[in-house]
Amino acid sequence: MTKDKYRIIVVDDDANTAELLAMTIQTLTEYSVRFFNDPHQALNHFMKESADLVITDISMPGIDGFEMVQKMK
Repeated sequence: MTKDKYRIIVVDDDANTAELLAMTIQTLTEYSVRFFNDPHQALNHFMKESADLVITDISMPGIDGFEMVQKMK
């Protein structure tokens, strides 16, 4: 699989952090990166289009990172 086929999801309730991390990864790697500041939106996106890697904050309102990843699993 080539680099441009890898899909990464970044999730952090701080939108600035999520965007900065996603932009950094995409700039350095050219992977396809989506970022979300709402774990429910990230989960909905994942159900439609899976990812090769999920980077998430643990402490988020509503659903924490552990629970979100468990649902993705």
